[in-house]
Amino acid sequence: MAASLGSAVLMFLVFLGLPSCSRPSPLKGDPDLPAGRMTSTDKHVLIPDQLVKDLERSYLKNYRKNFADSDLTDGEVLARIPRRTLKLRAQLASSSPDVLVSPSSFEVGRGGGMLDLAEWVSGVRGDFFLSLKAELDESFDSSGLRVYFIGRAPGIEIDGKNWGLGCGRYADITKFYNRTLKTEGVRLNSTRNRYLYTIAGTFLFVYVEGENLHLSTISVTDSRYQDKLCNSRLTQSDDEEV
Repeated sequence: MAASLGSAVLMFLVFLGLPSCSRPSPLKGDPDLPAGRMTSTDKHVLIPDQLVKDLERSYLKNYRKNFADSDLTDGEVLARIPRRTLKLRAQLASSSPDVLVSPSSFEVGRGGGMLDLAEWVSGVRGDFFLSLKAELDESFDSSGLRVYFIGRAPGIEIDGKNWGLGCGRYADITKFYNRTLKTEGVRLNSTRNRYLYTIAGTFLFVYVEGENLHLSTISVTDSRYQDKLCNSRLTQSDDEEV
């Protein structure tokens, strides 16, 4: 479900654009954190059909610009896209005691990664931070990286405020990624599971290099609260697998 102009997406982007609390993020400065382990790979990520179409249009535009002499049809170009992956890194840390089991850094494998916060968020109320970063080759132009978030939590009202992007809704968060997510990280709060509705979903990283399409994902969930999250297999029947 595309919702780039919908109120839910606008509220989500406004929320992500809010400055962090006065306490500085413990992730600022790229600290050396203990290595954590991803729960599993994320090989069957469902991407909204409209987002797939948007990515295809963007790829074709770039292809025609760089390979103007090609006589391939659009369908032939899309059928032959050389796919590559990006190396991703996630970090969790908190300045509040006992909110996290421990601060950790995660390397995301080529199949994508699934970060299950059930193993890391203790249940103690307080703030914590999550950062995500694509480790690009030095030859890549970082301005070409696009980052999308696909929500897997329904919108909900907590204490008079709306939380959650909504099931299957997506947003281009590239600006937020460059400004905050890859450095100090997004500030989350465990009180009444606010973090769950904010961050449960899939982050899609896209980079086009010549004819090569680099795609990688990391999904965030909390297996303790599956009943509160979207059943993507049922609600997103028109989605496509990456």
